[in-house]
Amino acid sequence: MEAKADIGLVGLAVMGQNLVLNMNDNGYTVAVFNRTAQKVEAF
Repeated sequence: MEAKADIGLVGLAVMGQNLVLNMNDNGYTVAVFNRTAQKVEAF
């Protein structure tokens, strides 16, 4: 299976998390990356 996203975001600090949630609420599929994998898993 090939994963697809409409947009990608690097960095899940406070602003990054809010951007991803806003884009998700508006129908976009978002791929995320952060230096620490635990933050991505927790998010």
